Amino acid sequence: MIPRQKETPATTTGVPNVSATRPNSLKPNRPTQFDRVLAVLLANDEVCGSELYAMFIPRFGALLHRLRRQGYVWSKRPCDRHDHQGTSWLYKLEALPYESTRPGIGDA
Repeated sequence: MIPRQKETPATTTGVPNVSATRPNSLKPNRPTQFDRVLAVLLANDEVCGSELYAMFIPRFGALLHRLRRQGYVWSKRPCDRHDHQGTSWLYKLEALPYESTRPGIGDA
């Protein structure tokens, strides 16, 4: 028996869907959740966790942890903007990663 070749899925325009043929590839010009969290923190003074949930980013805590590992400094405090049933936090970006001019320091 001869195995059938896989057909390339096409969109309604007839152009092959590249992300369907390469499942690990990212769509061009589409910001990741990490990019979106960083952009929101840079654009606003403080961001409530409920606002990040509203942006459909449920695991923003992991992304904040990743920011910290990359050298970003952020702080949090209890949210007093909204009437939350439990404790929700406001996150604030305090400092960008430190970049040294000395060779070998600050290189990732």
